[in-house]
Amino acid sequence: MANIELKLHGLQDKLLDRFVDKGFAESREEALRFALLKSALDLGLIDQKLLVKEIRGDLGKDKKLVHDILKDIKEIKNESIFG
Repeated sequence: MANIELKLHGLQDKLLDRFVDKGFAESREEALRFALLKSALDLGLIDQKLLVKEIRGDLGKDKKLVHDILKDIKEIKNESIFG
């Protein structure tokens, strides 16, 4: 695990709060992790199967069905944090 320090200002800082306020993430740190994965997915750096595999590995004993994870991903892809 890598630890980094970021200084965010303006819109970037506000967006982290909106992620949390809208319930997309439980914390600002989780919002950053989510945004990184979402960006990688959108830019084609990873595919959905790899993302699901990573998420399932992170869930450990609380594994969700792959179908449910893909459904969640599709719902998130359609969400807007601006509205």
